[in-house]
Amino acid sequence: MKSMEDDLVTRGAPMSVLTLHAQHIMEPYEDARFALPPKFRYWSIPHTHDFYEIFLVAAGTVTHIVNNVKQALPAGTMVFVRPHDVHSFEKNGNGDMCYMNVNFRASTVLHAFDYLGSGFKPERLSEPALPPVLSVSPEEIEHTLGLYKRTVSLLAGSTSADTTPVRAFLMEMLLRYFYPQTQRTDMAGPGWLFELLEEMDGEISLAEGLAKMQRRSPVSPEHLCRTMKKHLGKSPTEWINERRLRAAAFRLRAGTDDIAAICYDVGFNSLSYFYTLFCKQYGMSPSVYRRSGQRNEQPKWL
Repeated sequence: MKSMEDDLVTRGAPMSVLTLHAQHIMEPYEDARFALPPKFRYWSIPHTHDFYEIFLVAAGTVTHIVNNVKQALPAGTMVFVRPHDVHSFEKNGNGDMCYMNVNFRASTVLHAFDYLGSGFKPERLSEPALPPVLSVSPEEIEHTLGLYKRTVSLLAGSTSADTTPVRAFLMEMLLRYFYPQTQRTDMAGPGWLFELLEEMDGEISLAEGLAKMQRRSPVSPEHLCRTMKKHLGKSPTEWINERRLRAAAFRLRAGTDDIAAICYDVGFNSLSYFYTLFCKQYGMSPSVYRRSGQRNEQPKWL
């Protein structure tokens, strides 16, 4: 398998967008190229390619600029990039961002669409102006990265002509995340929504909570609620509480601050309510979570 240093790219698309070709990043016998960089450093240049790409943010956050739309992608975001999409990435903040990236030959994906039949409705993935963007749980991040690792291991121990591991991985991704009956909430919402969520996704903003979100929103509270439920599958309050719990979980792992202090710092006004939501989200109390060294936010083998 060729390294990124060996990748050949061509210029010539409008606005000097780089064009990547499958034949230059994959060997002739390969159906896909797997990449799991330990960290995303800074940014990538705008590019397009003649292959499909599945991108999963495993930890941290990143800004995705795709087809002239900017999206804030938190941990647990999966993107299905099509051959005609023009996109790039920018790192958010000073924290590390870890991700999984798999590139599939267009012919491999199209064969999978044909095999799955008309009920799969591949036009849902290919026709929208923006690529499908899904939100997956910490458990699903672990599952997907584990499947990735097993697939890479199978490829390393197989003959060059064995395409079964790659095709099995692709079918798992398509059926688990993109099949109509199981598809997660589409996050490809309006640009203002992602700008608002990016602004809110910090401990100070989360502590101010719904009042600040509604104040900073360019639309009415009712419109904001409808838009978030449509594109994220959750209300503003549910989204804020989910992010508050993540911030609390990070502080529980990273330090020895008093649990009550963490509760109030991230924006909860009731310690009992914080305990109830935390137990529901993580399956254990904050004190047990701290003692266990649970790593729901950071996959174990990254």
